[in-house]
Amino acid sequence: MVVHLVVVALAAFVAAALLTAAGVAAFRVLAQHAGWLDVPNARSSHSVPVPRAAGVVFVIVAPVVFAAAQLLVTGGLPHGVAAWWATSWLLAAVSLYDDWRGLPAVLRLAVQLAVAAAFLAATGTWMPPWRALLLVLWLVGASNAYNFMDGVDALAAGQALLGIATLAGLGLLREHAWLPVLAAAVSGGALGFLVHNFPPARVFMGDVGSVWLGYSFASLAVLNMDRGVPFAASVVVLGMFLADVGATLLLRIRRRERILDAHRTHFYQRLVRAGWSHAQTTGLYLLGTGWLGLLSVAYFGYARIELGWLLLGCALPLVAVFALVWQAERRNDPAAPA
Repeated sequence: MVVHLVVVALAAFVAAALLTAAGVAAFRVLAQHAGWLDVPNARSSHSVPVPRAAGVVFVIVAPVVFAAAQLLVTGGLPHGVAAWWATSWLLAAVSLYDDWRGLPAVLRLAVQLAVAAAFLAATGTWMPPWRALLLVLWLVGASNAYNFMDGVDALAAGQALLGIATLAGLGLLREHAWLPVLAAAVSGGALGFLVHNFPPARVFMGDVGSVWLGYSFASLAVLNMDRGVPFAASVVVLGMFLADVGATLLLRIRRRERILDAHRTHFYQRLVRAGWSHAQTTGLYLLGTGWLGLLSVAYFGYARIELGWLLLGCALPLVAVFALVWQAERRNDPAAPA
């Protein structure tokens, strides 16, 4: 069973990576001719126009590769996956429109809440209202965490590659029937995109890509929390993004800033402004994600470490990022605010 899953998952990973890489290459040419470019502004971390919204390629490729693999192997799609597929593409369509035309932040949030609620309803699993509310907030929060953190080259795609691959590994350890294949297809799509997005990026995924990746990651956690893969495992793997977004939000509230307004004060953005390169910043965050992935597998997959060691291990990369930001900003400007 495990060997069969590994073979199918690897095939899905490779197929999604190759198809996405080829698709993004074609998209780049089309975007250059059509003028679909992200022009730098005051909040940008890039200095030249770059093709945007190329995430639409893996949004299409990953689900199709997974469906093809499942239909060839089992002859049907698992319960709940259709709900993810439909709602994720709906959210991607809205995000693509936002990439080109722009939507008010309140309207975007309302659509995300409605889509998340529709997904939970479509899964057909009864749950207490408080649990449903928390899961809606999780789906929306993870979607926006990926979007907020997609501000330097390769960061969001790298997080998806490592984080969702970790979910695939956990699924294999639990001999889950389809999670490894779906996770492998999505992480393969992220790898195919990463080929074009590694610093210096030649293309951006846009909201259509970042929101879809975050929503897909969160949906996998919801679909599988009662199927052998603990929900907390997904929270741990997403820890670098959640900590940055959460700490930034708290600091903005403390400063009485309008939290729905666009800004450039995330910790990863502060590192770049303090002189770190995109590659250095992305490398730091992905190193942290890789470490959290190993901890997640060790604790939730093998039960080889105690809870206290898990919590301490999770804190280490987060504290390291905050300390490095503080050090970098003080080196450049001793009077810089916290």
